[in-house]
Amino acid sequence: MKIDAAYILCAGLGTRMGQIGTVLPKPLWPLFEKTCLDFIIMQVQALGITNIFINTHHLAGQIEEHVKSNKQTTINVLHEPILLGSGGAIHNLKRRFPEVKKVLVLNADFFFLLTPVTLRLALEKMQNATSLLFCITVPFGSGLNQVCIDNGLLKKIVQASMIKPCISYETYAGISILNLETLEYQEGVSTFFDSVANFENMNVPVFLDHGIEWYDVGTKQSYKAFYYEFSAKWPQGKRDVLSDTLIANGFLLPQKFSDSGSYSAFAGSKRVFNFDPDWNCLDPIPSDTFILKAPSAPIVTSGIYFREYVDKN
Repeated sequence: MKIDAAYILCAGLGTRMGQIGTVLPKPLWPLFEKTCLDFIIMQVQALGITNIFINTHHLAGQIEEHVKSNKQTTINVLHEPILLGSGGAIHNLKRRFPEVKKVLVLNADFFFLLTPVTLRLALEKMQNATSLLFCITVPFGSGLNQVCIDNGLLKKIVQASMIKPCISYETYAGISILNLETLEYQEGVSTFFDSVANFENMNVPVFLDHGIEWYDVGTKQSYKAFYYEFSAKWPQGKRDVLSDTLIANGFLLPQKFSDSGSYSAFAGSKRVFNFDPDWNCLDPIPSDTFILKAPSAPIVTSGIYFREYVDKN
């Protein structure tokens, strides 16, 4: 068994990214020198997958222009004039590209550091199932839905507000392997668990590996928390798979990190992250500031800046 293609879901409305999510699609939020989408594409290629699809809807033109600018990679874009939902997007791929049989589905806002060995083990566990879900363990209070697993199969989903107090629990990572050949086609808008991985009507195996590194940047809060955690490790010289991968593939330039935990910022600034390559941070600015694209006016308050848009902390 092998993967025919990867499908990166990029059509979301970005509502969890605050004001800037209305003008900058989440897949194009910076990951140091590049974007979150660039990282997922790089990861997919490292797994040996060259047939790559993305779907678009919200701010589609920006995403399509970005992938076209990468002359070394061909990305097949499936634009959705009407948002089809997490299930409908899968069925749209099945309808338009019937030659694609087994597909790895990922989200552009979740870094799940898959290896070829892990992917092979997951395929072996999947066997003849239509879908296999990758799950992770998160601490109580994470705000994510709980998946209940019995004998390696998904049996129930509990809404985050209904989870009973515990130390930790399992949740769906938003990453799956699907066999489109055995998926019964459904037209129109649908959710993933209604029309693709309906565990009430079919066996849905779950792959849970506690050794896989993962990072969630799907909300404004988790995006900032990712950088705070990363920058806290940097002065201490703590390296992990992610940092090594980012450096090796040109996402992260170590010389831009300061001992105070800032990136490409004025010396002495604390937790300031400047991702605009055309803007030099020559003056001190407030801590806990993210510059995705620098504004024309001086920065005097903490927040996330994208040109003239600012989402204050």
